[in-house]
Amino acid sequence: MARHKARRASAAATPAARAAARAPAPPIAPVAWAPVWLAVLLVASFVIRPGVLRAPFYGDDFNFLELARGHTLWGALTAPDPLGNYFRPVSRPLTFWVLGRLGHESPLAFHLASWALWVAILALLLDLTRRLAGMRAALIATAFLALHYAADVALLWASDLQDLLATAGALATLVLYTRGRRLAASLTLAVALLSKESTALVPVLAVLIDRGPSEPWRTAVRRSWPLWACFAIWLALWLFMSTRRVAGAVPLHPGPLAPVAALFHLVQVATGLEWQAGRPGPVVEPARLAFALIIVIAGILALWGYGARLAGGGSAPTGAASRSAAAGGAAGAAAAPKPHAAPRPPRPGAAVRVGLAWAVLGALPVSAAIRFWSAYGYLFALCGVALALGAWAASRPRIVGAAVVALLALGSDAGRGISSLAIDYTPWTMVSHINVFGLLRGMSYNVHGIAALRALHPTLPPRSSLFFAGLPKGTAFQTGDGPLVRWAYRDSTLHSYYWSSFSIDKARRGPTYFFSFDIDSLSEVEQDAEFYRRMALGLMLGDSDTPARDLLTLGLEKDPSDQPSHYWLGILEWERGRRDTAQALLRAAGMTPDRGPTPEIKPALERFAAGDTARALELLIGATARHALDPVAHATLADIALRSPRGASMGTIEALAARILAPDDPAMWRRWGLVQVAGHRYDQAGRSLDHYLAIGGPAAAADSQVARTRRALRRVLPGGDVARRVLSGEVPFQH
Repeated sequence: MARHKARRASAAATPAARAAARAPAPPIAPVAWAPVWLAVLLVASFVIRPGVLRAPFYGDDFNFLELARGHTLWGALTAPDPLGNYFRPVSRPLTFWVLGRLGHESPLAFHLASWALWVAILALLLDLTRRLAGMRAALIATAFLALHYAADVALLWASDLQDLLATAGALATLVLYTRGRRLAASLTLAVALLSKESTALVPVLAVLIDRGPSEPWRTAVRRSWPLWACFAIWLALWLFMSTRRVAGAVPLHPGPLAPVAALFHLVQVATGLEWQAGRPGPVVEPARLAFALIIVIAGILALWGYGARLAGGGSAPTGAASRSAAAGGAAGAAAAPKPHAAPRPPRPGAAVRVGLAWAVLGALPVSAAIRFWSAYGYLFALCGVALALGAWAASRPRIVGAAVVALLALGSDAGRGISSLAIDYTPWTMVSHINVFGLLRGMSYNVHGIAALRALHPTLPPRSSLFFAGLPKGTAFQTGDGPLVRWAYRDSTLHSYYWSSFSIDKARRGPTYFFSFDIDSLSEVEQDAEFYRRMALGLMLGDSDTPARDLLTLGLEKDPSDQPSHYWLGILEWERGRRDTAQALLRAAGMTPDRGPTPEIKPALERFAAGDTARALELLIGATARHALDPVAHATLADIALRSPRGASMGTIEALAARILAPDDPAMWRRWGLVQVAGHRYDQAGRSLDHYLAIGGPAAAADSQVARTRRALRRVLPGGDVARRVLSGEVPFQH
């Protein structure tokens, strides 16, 4: 009997055993696969971004380091922002104060912090996407973000820790809020908002994500009051601090179409379709990209099949699990958490809509600074793109998800390969204003510049003032009053400036040094007897008359008998309206302040027409000395001197004198603008020629030479094709 019962039990158990064998494996906890997947993403991130841990400080970094170095923590937090453009106390003074001290102002400390935040961003996006759209969506979303070029600047540049902090804080806010921890979410929201304004609309996004399918909007919004309270406090602070913008800060002036431009660039950045002179950038280091794609796609394909079995993977409970859930329905209902805190099954369709809304809400704050937009500013918005993309691909075959990741990674790498950047402040540029190309170019230039400066002067006396010329645009070697120089020498008394910022007060505070860059070499300019005149002439050519006056004044203090300096300074004083001083200086130069007419002009022109340039110049030099206030004499001397192989300096000063003495004569402005073009002062030349056209009437409008010159200027000024080629290194920089 016992044996018969055993056979019957065995027979009865056989179908159950077979059903159990065919049943899906038990759910696997996320901890079993999430760390492995994050490790794959971290390796891929390193592979496509080589050398980021060795990147030096650059540009704004030195301003923030100096702010932190010179203050206590509270002093740094309450001090005016060194850039004066935004209120970001967490990502600027606090971050640089803490990391600057921990790492002894080493870039490595900042890069390690950046990568820690990057891992946190990927982990938080993985968790949130998995709960909203399932594990497969989480794989696609995090793979897309890990390979995207918008993170390159943030991981390379210490100052852009602000985007990483803001994005990590915003993601932590969404994760905590959807788990019912609303007060903690408000604290992480504060971190995000005080790091960067791109996260300003996170409260709206939190309501969209957390609201139940049939829940009234009023209830969902009322539940989010801690986030709105945090937002209101931040907004009041931000508006108040916005009144403290410094005069040198770039004005925002977004314009009415700024939101449209912001959304357009979001699509452009998401797909990597930035343009360089009308074409996408090349793929950078294909072997590295191929390796990163192989390990990422292999991970996606390997984990895809387990998506329905992983905890939170989106499948409905079946078998015993469903019966157990049904049996315990009454007790479960009694013990269930509040609807807004309870975990919900993933809804990929809703997640697509939420992701798209997220992308828009993350991109709209970029509108405020759209005139100098860059791809890295869309990092938070791209998390929404990642969610929508992952949720859409989760219901497709695995090969579709892998192909989407690969195609977008190729597009992203094309954006990474751009070898140009925008240098004009307009919202409709097709390339970022700050990108990896610009950073690497500037960092390399600055490293060589610091090394060259230290080679010339291993030490500098306290209170020294350094003046630089010849720096290519975008290198950021010289900013403000010299935070880079103070960091390089660890001396807070040192100052540095451009030559065009020279003043007597700066020169008198201590020893002065003048340096000139030629491409990537640095040379010191000897301060001999003619130095001040040569330097003043270059400044006058660039319409920098105030520092030119100071240089000539300082030169005359050293050599009161220098007649050319008296003459040049007299002309500049005449322009200021100080006529008595100007006439006294002209007399000290051996000249007579007479307005003419000048009878020597006609014979001088006759000698020039006969080929005797030397005699013509001799006649006119004497004539301008006897009739120093006759603009026609100066203009005639300028025209002949500029045609002489050795008369460029004389022609320049005489063209300026003619323009100053006859400011209402269009011909004087025309001549001066063309002289500035020849001297590579393109910005100033454009303004001079524009003034000529404004006062010259129909004759100026029909001037074909000026029209051709202005077309050529547009090519070399910011936004022109020649300017972009100079920036990329295709055309040598001229200064």
